[in-house]
Amino acid sequence: MSEYQDDFPRRAAGPAPQDAGRSGALSIGQFLSAYWRARTFVIAVLGIFFVGAILYLSFVAQPVYRAKAVIGPPASSAPSLGGGPSAALAVYAGIDLGGDSTTFMKYLQVIHSTRLADVLDKKYGLMKDNFGGWNEQTHQWIPPSGPLPTLVRAIRGLIGMPAWAPPTASTFAEALAQKLNVTKIPGASLIDIKTQLYTVSLDGADRLQTVRLLNLILTEADGIVRRDRLGNAARRMNYLKQAAGQSPELFLRDSLQAVAMEQQRSLMMLNADGLYAVDLIDPPNADATPVAPRGRVVLLVAFMMGFVVTLLGIYLLLRLHTQRAVANGLDPRTVPFQDPVGSVIASMRRRLGRLRGASA
Repeated sequence: MSEYQDDFPRRAAGPAPQDAGRSGALSIGQFLSAYWRARTFVIAVLGIFFVGAILYLSFVAQPVYRAKAVIGPPASSAPSLGGGPSAALAVYAGIDLGGDSTTFMKYLQVIHSTRLADVLDKKYGLMKDNFGGWNEQTHQWIPPSGPLPTLVRAIRGLIGMPAWAPPTASTFAEALAQKLNVTKIPGASLIDIKTQLYTVSLDGADRLQTVRLLNLILTEADGIVRRDRLGNAARRMNYLKQAAGQSPELFLRDSLQAVAMEQQRSLMMLNADGLYAVDLIDPPNADATPVAPRGRVVLLVAFMMGFVVTLLGIYLLLRLHTQRAVANGLDPRTVPFQDPVGSVIASMRRRLGRLRGASA
């Protein structure tokens, strides 16, 4: 029998109170009084949760840093042909002389593409850093070992799915998409709806590596769009030269040469400009403070959980206390509720005293 039961008063002599056997309901006043009497228990539980939160933040939690950059469509620097016959011929030939908005929208799509993930892996080997299992000696991917991966492979084989497959550019693109966010910056007012500025953010465990990866994503996506445009421009230049050489009319030949000249200027900008498809307004950067986990939030959650545990624990102990009082023919309101931690401490002191007395 526990010390808590030993300290409980025995059945009193004489008739039991009339309401002691029928009423076991708890009032708010009883609960608040019991909560105050068990304050040592409350402090101990809250302390355990607080220490647990500190240990979680110190040894378990993985910090997450967020790199950010602000981008927008490139400034239109291509010379205009006006509305004359040269512009009409350019449209007829399918030459986009001022499609900065279209180019920028393509750039936003390339950021999340498998094509970009493939370029990042082939040029920088980033897939090895994001997926485990690469063997540097054999230059091959090794299936993950352990009970859980083995069980997963067995289940996948039973249901007719591939047991395991090495990561590909597609899986790498999906992994990047989970950590990469592109958010449009709202205008300064409700009237301003023409803003085309975007915030690109990337989350990662290492601050410097996350900033580097975001910078590679932005620059390599621009390189993909640039190479596409360069290839198209070169092919269009060859077409215009052939068309101008084969045209019998002088007026048409001069117009085609004017279009070719403007296309040559576009080629110059493609080769000379640092970034073609995007204007990097604010380069990638990340604060030294991680965005997760937030220490204050973790401590607050730990405190709330500890508080709920104390409420539930004291409620259950108080109900047990009331049931015992009623079973012994006593009025629960006349029997003081004992602090569980205090009872344990008092029991340990009595046992130590008995041991000392026996040894003496």
